[in-house]
Amino acid sequence: MKLVDAKILNSHFFLDRTQVQFIAYLTMSIDHLGVLFFPQCDYLRGLGRIAFPLFAYFTVIGILRTRSVRGYLGRMVGLLILSEPAFDLAFYGEFFHADSQSVIPTLLVGACVLAIIENLRHFQTNSGIYVKFIHLTVNVGAVVFGIAIAVLIASDYAGIGVGLIVAMYWMRTPLSLTVVGLIFGLISMLYFGLLGLIGVMLGISVLLLYDVDRHPKRFLPKWLTWGFYPGHLLLLAGASALI
Repeated sequence: MKLVDAKILNSHFFLDRTQVQFIAYLTMSIDHLGVLFFPQCDYLRGLGRIAFPLFAYFTVIGILRTRSVRGYLGRMVGLLILSEPAFDLAFYGEFFHADSQSVIPTLLVGACVLAIIENLRHFQTNSGIYVKFIHLTVNVGAVVFGIAIAVLIASDYAGIGVGLIVAMYWMRTPLSLTVVGLIFGLISMLYFGLLGLIGVMLGISVLLLYDVDRHPKRFLPKWLTWGFYPGHLLLLAGASALI
């Protein structure tokens, strides 16, 4: 599944999963370095806006392609348990900070909403108007509830992040994804200025070159894929304590 028609660009220009993961991890790390050690450097925060659209799309692909949605959500819960203390320690100097959460709860809530939508889609038995209305009502209710949860727990990107994940689930063509990214980027401008918009659109550009079916030359080990987030936060917390 490509987001861009292969006739438009030579296939060598398309990115595989490992390459997109590397970009996501790198730009996220740059953002966190900026927050902790170079708060006056807005460019680092702008580069950091590249990461979230990539992680949001990975969440969509994860739900759509996993062999076990329950297992995928279980792994995300485990990641949440490991990540929150590391996040609080890195940014607030304590193991528990109730006023602000990491991006992992946002991704988890978004994944749960998609799991509900996917489950209803697979169990749809007929296409009657009544059934369609029930499905629409449950889908909308799940999205609204998910956004409300993210806002209430004050997770990173909060309701806007959950909304982006759901929008990416429904709209994965190049044009619709670009429009979704533009809207998300304009919202990011409220917090990060023009650099926020530029960063988000650069992230969307990466997704437009992402070929989900392209076999990576090298796979990142699963322990690194799932452990990078809490691991890099612990390293940042240690570096911050030493400085």
